[in-house]
Amino acid sequence: MIEGYLVSDLLRNLVHLSWLLKLVNFRAVGELSWGSTVLATL
Repeated sequence: MIEGYLVSDLLRNLVHLSWLLKLVNFRAVGELSWGSTVLATL
């Protein structure tokens, strides 16, 4: 999670801008904890 936001908004199917900004920088993407993000969405 980044800034308390999950990857998508389940009610409105939106992606928070902070996620898009992180995906632009591919080096930063490798530093994210994707496992905890996936578990949080389950």
